[in-house]
Amino acid sequence: MAAASTSMSTAAASLPSTVRMRTAHADSRHVHPDVRHPDDLGGSQASKQRLKQRERRLLLVKVLIASCVLMCLVIAGAYSSAMRHSRYAHDEAADSNRCRGMDVRRPCSAAKEKAGMCEKNEVGPKEFQTAYRGRKPLLLLQGAVEEWRKRDGWPFKLDDFLTHYGDAVVKQRAASFFQGSRSRVTERPRTLRALLQDKEEAVARYGVVFDSIGLESDDLNVKQARMRAAFPCPQWVVDATLCPDEWDEILSVGVGSPLAGVPFHVHGDAWLALILGTKIWHIVEPGKLTAAVRGNWQQPPARWNAGGNNDDGIAICEQHAGELMYVPESWSHQTFNAETTIGFGRQIGWPANQSFVEHVATTTEDVLLKYQWVRMVTTQPSIVRDETLNSAIAMLESMNADMPTFFAGRSRLAQVLHRLGETDRIRALVDEMRDIAASLDVAEYAPSIVNIAMQAAFYFNPRSGLFGDEDGEELESALRLAQPAADRMGKWHSAHLLSVRLTSLMKVKRVNRVLCTRLARDLVPLHDSLGSESPVPEFFVDTLYKVSNGIFSPDS
Repeated sequence: MAAASTSMSTAAASLPSTVRMRTAHADSRHVHPDVRHPDDLGGSQASKQRLKQRERRLLLVKVLIASCVLMCLVIAGAYSSAMRHSRYAHDEAADSNRCRGMDVRRPCSAAKEKAGMCEKNEVGPKEFQTAYRGRKPLLLLQGAVEEWRKRDGWPFKLDDFLTHYGDAVVKQRAASFFQGSRSRVTERPRTLRALLQDKEEAVARYGVVFDSIGLESDDLNVKQARMRAAFPCPQWVVDATLCPDEWDEILSVGVGSPLAGVPFHVHGDAWLALILGTKIWHIVEPGKLTAAVRGNWQQPPARWNAGGNNDDGIAICEQHAGELMYVPESWSHQTFNAETTIGFGRQIGWPANQSFVEHVATTTEDVLLKYQWVRMVTTQPSIVRDETLNSAIAMLESMNADMPTFFAGRSRLAQVLHRLGETDRIRALVDEMRDIAASLDVAEYAPSIVNIAMQAAFYFNPRSGLFGDEDGEELESALRLAQPAADRMGKWHSAHLLSVRLTSLMKVKRVNRVLCTRLARDLVPLHDSLGSESPVPEFFVDTLYKVSNGIFSPDS
């Protein structure tokens, strides 16, 4: 025990003096707990100082963390901005390939424009009004329809779109390759799902007539109403005053096909934003669409695009999903689709500035605006001066002579001459129309053949009272010319034309019962297979079955 005590004393003695003092102090505090050591005097002030030091260190740490977070956000924002600008820079670099002869800009909000914060490649609503409205076409890149992006499921794939809105009923019109018009006689109500998934009907070959499918209030069903609400006018468009209530609403649906598209046509101001697919545009300044540029009036837009036509001075652009195209009033344009496309927009159906159209029509060789002017002055000839009407007739005759495939001009001239009672001249035009239809290739121009034949047949219809076709022979001759084309387009169109032929022949003075019975027997199986989608008028169904059995009652 004594040895252990001696060794501990020796070890303590060997410690440094400062350590021995601290040990002694600790011993004294331990032995005398109620006695305050000199080092503890002022201990409360030291505790406060240590607390303040800890608070300062904690605050410094918080500031450092906040600075790091802020720096990360700044770096992320800069990276995102750089990537965004890099993407648009890539788009701008590619403009020469996908958009030639027109401006490509990004939208700038009205607030940013007012604050002077728009970037060089952006356009605000005010600049749009002064630089583009009515002056030149403009393609706005991603951002013009940014509100649509915030909706669930967009950007869509086709299956997603049909899941949401496939039950919406729209009006399918088979494309006709004259003047861009759609024939009302081939109009067919269908659901979007049936229209876009049909592999046998005209949609598979000729697309659908997509532009100007009505969303009028009396045509709305629940699905259409939902679709309409899902894609309202974007805020930038509203700020640019491109969304007035009186403009027509547009649902554009097209199928990618070399035979599908809307040929050159004109109307008032218009814009279209795509939510799916790719659309090709050809846009021509007023006065520049000459007969040489227009070429074959029956040629589908995609064929025109690939056919080596004279495209000098024509703006050509490839519009993608999420982009908005603006076309000014009276600028001629045609479109076709590289794939299935769906878009929404608005337009004014007729050019508002009719004096401008008249000026271009009478001072240039623009064939489309010449025709547009003729349409305007011949729609109501009773209030048009004789010299103006005669000028319109002379203009149509000159255009018809210069363009052998210009069916629209012959059809319009026949309508004007019909009102003037000039039967002989109409007969020559009708013969020309039938010759045009007979010369066209059924495989490529089926919709045009049907439309031309239907127009020609009108003048032999007993209701027109023009020609003495008492037995319907010439009427049937014109309509029969179109039957192979209608058959090519699918069952519905085949049934529709058979129905027109049969109902027309039943109204002539001397009914050809053998021919009517044969037509009825051809029509019945098509009518039965189409069910509720059959084009046969409801009032005629009972007569159809009777005539197919050779029964002709006085009511027939």
